[in-house]
Amino acid sequence: MDGKDSATAQQNLATAQQDLSQAQTNVKQANDATKQASQAVSDAQTKVTSAQTSVDQANQAQSAAQQNINMATQAQATAQKALDDASQHQGSTQTFTLGTEYVNALKAYNDAEGYNLNSSDPVVQRLIKASDAMSQMLKFQSNAVDKNIKINGRQDLTPEVLSQLSTYAAQLINSMRDEFGAPHVIVTNGSVKFAGDIADEVTADQWILAVENAHDVPAINRAAAKNGLFSKATANMYEDAALAKATSNLGEWNLTLDDFKQMIFTSLQSFMANYEEWSHANSILGAAAHGKDQYFGVSFSDSIGENVLGAPGKTLNFDSHFAFVPQDSSYWVDESKFDKTAIKNETVSANEIKQLESDLATKKTATNTAKTALATANTNTTKAQNTLTAAKTTLATAKQQQANAQTTLTNAQAAVKTATAAVAAAQKAVDETSASDATKQQALSDAKAALKAAQAVQSQKQASLTAAKVKLATANQALAQAKAKLANAEAALKAGQQALANKKVYLDSLTHADANLAAAKQAVVDAQAAYDQAVQALKVAQTTADSDAVTYQQLQQVADVAKQVLVAAQAKLDQLLQTKALNDAIDRTNQETSQSKSAQGESMTNTEHDMTNGGGTTLNTKYAVGTEHATTGGDTVTLKAHRALSAEQATTLQQRKAAMAAATTKSTSTLPQTNETADRTVSVLGLMVIGLVGVLGVTKRRKRI
Repeated sequence: MDGKDSATAQQNLATAQQDLSQAQTNVKQANDATKQASQAVSDAQTKVTSAQTSVDQANQAQSAAQQNINMATQAQATAQKALDDASQHQGSTQTFTLGTEYVNALKAYNDAEGYNLNSSDPVVQRLIKASDAMSQMLKFQSNAVDKNIKINGRQDLTPEVLSQLSTYAAQLINSMRDEFGAPHVIVTNGSVKFAGDIADEVTADQWILAVENAHDVPAINRAAAKNGLFSKATANMYEDAALAKATSNLGEWNLTLDDFKQMIFTSLQSFMANYEEWSHANSILGAAAHGKDQYFGVSFSDSIGENVLGAPGKTLNFDSHFAFVPQDSSYWVDESKFDKTAIKNETVSANEIKQLESDLATKKTATNTAKTALATANTNTTKAQNTLTAAKTTLATAKQQQANAQTTLTNAQAAVKTATAAVAAAQKAVDETSASDATKQQALSDAKAALKAAQAVQSQKQASLTAAKVKLATANQALAQAKAKLANAEAALKAGQQALANKKVYLDSLTHADANLAAAKQAVVDAQAAYDQAVQALKVAQTTADSDAVTYQQLQQVADVAKQVLVAAQAKLDQLLQTKALNDAIDRTNQETSQSKSAQGESMTNTEHDMTNGGGTTLNTKYAVGTEHATTGGDTVTLKAHRALSAEQATTLQQRKAAMAAATTKSTSTLPQTNETADRTVSVLGLMVIGLVGVLGVTKRRKRI
């Protein structure tokens, strides 16, 4: 048996032993899994029982929450209906405040019998001021509910509507009587009917208060008789009336309950503060009440009139009728005709509305709380049901895992038996092949030694190859640097050659600078001479041609042109001198590069160039440059020097100025006999222009780079 068979036998033994070990491990794990599966089944069963209890409790809570929400919803609906009903009968929060000063002023007026006093009396004036202050504070308050109640004719002024209007008016009147300390008014069925009857009788008479300016006493007596009251009065005993409204709309009234309440408010304002009389104010405040509450009602008459109070055309006029019935027996004839049952004020106050709103809010909160509780109960029920379902699923899974674990254990135990037999067989095969193992082991050791020696040789060769690559990289880098230096040297050589060429051009431009400067100086000398000749010609022409204004003007123009030519020449000279000074400075800097040119530049720098003008005066160009030539008024020529002149130059300049001034003041009435002077001047000007053109055309500015 060879070595291959021995290795195979060893491998088979190792595999068999590993399989046995794994099989034994599997048996242990299967035992543990079986125990865990049994415990899981027990735990899952407990959870199922607990989850079922939670589901039962959640269902009970859900049922209770649903009952609560049903009750809360019903309570909320009841509260909402109560608020809606109350809103339909909500009364106005309107008040009619007199104020302390008005109350005191009216009482003082009554004590002083103010109706007998003149309007200028302090007592009356005080009441007028108090009335004005009170009126400014009073503002009518509209009611949205009242605006929805339409009143389009007398048929709509039903007892119910008149009752609402009467209770509204009573509310305002009683608030005033409280301030004044007077008894209240009481709205009864009889007082509302009495007020309505008065309005109906007045309407039948088509009585317009603004036209008649008096109460319709017959109509009042007829209404009183219908209601068992004294009806034989010759004067008004029961009502206070006012013009409430006038409109050009003669058809349907198109008014609302809110409009009629505003008429009541406006009428009370006219009673309490009309600035003329306060008998109506006292009546409203209970002057005829005899210390007891009065029965009260209000209504409105309507009559069509024409040109009422100056209004053009026909108008529909509404008069308000405030009926007061004292409890004093002298007013009663048949009390059975007058229903003294007080009308319950069904209007709901603002405080009651607020209370109902608060109650509704509480009910809504309770409903929302019940809804939240129901939602929570529903959620809890769902969670409990889900938990129960999950527990049942877990229990089923645990039972399945328990069965699987038992099967795995049985299989593992069988595998242990099989693995034990395999180990025994493998051990036997190993024993049979162990005899030849020593020889095979020696051969293996020799082969490993030979492999190690070959690997050492290969390592040395690899090191040599690496060193050669490093040297090659260094040589390539040195070659690249050498090429870069060569390129830089070639560029430097090219730049130097260009610089040498530029210096040659620059040196050549210096060679011609002196010739240009000399030409410019000569042009200035020529221009100065021409200018002097022109001035002299102007003086001669002025002397010989005083009567010829035209000739004088021509000569003056010639002199102006000559002056301009001189200015241009002088400016050109200044420019060239500045250029020369710059060039001289550059020449001194370049001494080291050109010895011969340096000497010439030094000579030019240290030399002052002089020129001689036409009069023989020497002008030093170092100080004479920058002269300005100007004219004043077109006649007198003035020379302005920026730098000082010599004494001789200054004297000559002053003489020329004096001659020019004298020439301009002479009369121009005498014409010249010949054209000799003019021709000579023109000739001189021509010479000047030719000389300047030559200088300006030939001379070029040298540029330094």
